Amino acid sequence: MNHKTCALCGKYTTLRDSHFIPKFVYKVLNNTKKADTNITIKNESGKLIPLSKQITSHRLCGECEARFSENGERFFSQNAFPQREVLDKINMGTELLYDDAPPLLKDIASKYQGKNSFYSLNQEGEKKLLYFVISILWRGALTWPMYQSIKFPKHILNEMKDFLLNDIPLKHLKVFVDLTPHGVFSILKPHIHPDFPSCYRFNLLYYMFHIVIVNDNKGTPLSYGKAGMLVKKCINDMRSMYNYSEKSPKVPHKLSWL
Repeated sequence: MNHKTCALCGKYTTLRDSHFIPKFVYKVLNNTKKADTNITIKNESGKLIPLSKQITSHRLCGECEARFSENGERFFSQNAFPQREVLDKINMGTELLYDDAPPLLKDIASKYQGKNSFYSLNQEGEKKLLYFVISILWRGALTWPMYQSIKFPKHILNEMKDFLLNDIPLKHLKVFVDLTPHGVFSILKPHIHPDFPSCYRFNLLYYMFHIVIVNDNKGTPLSYGKAGMLVKKCINDMRSMYNYSEKSPKVPHKLSWL
C-alpha cells in the first residue's frame, strides 16, 4: 500500500499513480499519428523520448482523482477531441468536414472567427473547462519525472487549491484560450512564459492556454480570443526546443507539424 499525503487535499491515505497530462491526451495523440512515425516528448535533460513513457507519479488520492475527472477531465475528453471515426479519417488522409470537428473546437472557432482580441463568452461547460485548465496548471507545481516544476507565488498556489477543492472563485488568475494552427499535434507542458514571468502557458493539441496573474479578473476568469502573436511565439519556442533537443538515432524524430 502506498500511503502518503495527497498533494491536493492533504489526507494521509493510499495514493494513485496519477497522470501529469491526462491519459486520454496520450491516447488521442497516438491515435492521430501517421503510420511509421513516433511521437516523442522532451525530458528535463533535453532528450527526446517516446511519448509512450507517460509522466506519472503517486501524487493524488482516489477522491481527488475522481474530483479532477468529474469536474473537468471528462468534459474535456468528450468535447475537445475528435471521435474515433474522425481519427480514422485523419489516419486515412480523408478530407475532414466542419461537422467532423469536436464540439469545443467548433464552439471556440465560431465565437471568435474574424476577431483579433480577447473577449469573454457565456458558454455551457465553461466552468468545467476552467477547472480542467487550472487542474493542469496546478499539477505543474508538483514534482514529476521528466519535468522541472513551477514555483508559483504562495497566494496563487493557495488560490488554485481553494478553487480545485472548495470551488472558491479565482480572483488573481485569468485564463486565455486560443486555437493553434491546424496540424499542431503536440503537447507543451506547463511552464513560465520566457518573456512574461507573470504568465504561464501550455498546449494540448489544438488548444493553447495562457494563464496570467492579474490584480483582479473582475469575475471573468476565462476568456477566448485570437492572439496570433502569442500562438506564433509559442510555436516558435516549441520549434527551438525541438531543434536543441537530443535525438536518439534509434527513434524516428522528424518533426511533422511544422
